[in-house]
Amino acid sequence: FSSNNTNIFILMKFILSVVILSALIMTSKYVASKEIDTTGANTAPFSSISEVELQNEFSGFVAKYRRSYTSEEEYSRKYEVFKDNLRKIYEHNQKADDLGFTLRMNEYGDLSQKEFSDKFLGYVGDNLNTVKSAQSGENSNSFLRGSNYDEELKDLPISVDWRVNNTVSSVKKQGDCVAGYAFSATAVIESANRISIKNDDELSVQQIIDCTDTSLYQNKGCKGGSVKSSIDYLRAAKIC
Repeated sequence: FSSNNTNIFILMKFILSVVILSALIMTSKYVASKEIDTTGANTAPFSSISEVELQNEFSGFVAKYRRSYTSEEEYSRKYEVFKDNLRKIYEHNQKADDLGFTLRMNEYGDLSQKEFSDKFLGYVGDNLNTVKSAQSGENSNSFLRGSNYDEELKDLPISVDWRVNNTVSSVKKQGDCVAGYAFSATAVIESANRISIKNDDELSVQQIIDCTDTSLYQNKGCKGGSVKSSIDYLRAAKIC
């Protein structure tokens, strides 16, 4: 090639590179615009999402939360669970204006309702008609149920947001410890204390887990327990 031909060839390569780069940028923008909205703001119907988009979203979920499945069968099952949960999110958010809140995908997206319940709730039911106070033997049902009021209830607001007046303690995460019973017990007492005596101290969930795993209270540490027994412990320890 002559010098001129060489310069023209280089120029053509440069122009072609720019065109390809522009196309890639446009493609990336298009792909980004097609990402599934799992932030809670989605209003499009779930049926508008393609299978490819769902598969890509699940792959992102697996990477983000470092999921590792033991077999292709488990992967496929978890994918179906993920899709079902995402569908519920979309269906709920379609009615969010009426319901007052939105849902979004989180780290529990590959758990069915039963799997989540078995892994995290761990509630042991209480028979309020027969359970006695662990320390005194006296029936403490009235403490759980609350007092009876004969006053006429009137002029009540349509709704109350307890967060406004700092009557709800901070949200806590229990991890893999199935101790929802202990979190529930402390949350109830914390809110009652904030309302009645203006005390915003937060109680130790770990103390309940450790100190009620006994024959007296019959909780099972990180394997489940009873809200009633936990409150009995708090009363006996003069914490509430």
